[in-house]
Amino acid sequence: MDNAPSHIVADLELINITVQVLPPNTTSKVQPMDAGIIAIQEALPLHLQNALDRDSARNQPLQC
Repeated sequence: MDNAPSHIVADLELINITVQVLPPNTTSKVQPMDAGIIAIQEALPLHLQNALDRDSARNQPLQC
């Protein structure tokens, strides 16, 4: 688990399960695939906005 405030581990009653809490700011280092997916998700809106801006300037069909 990471240190997101919504990931509360206090008072859990788990049988045969060990919860490991990661130190702050290490999720992207131990889960590089997640970091790549997050980077793509963050870049996509900017890419789409740039495409819309180019389309508005040229008044031509979008090409993403």
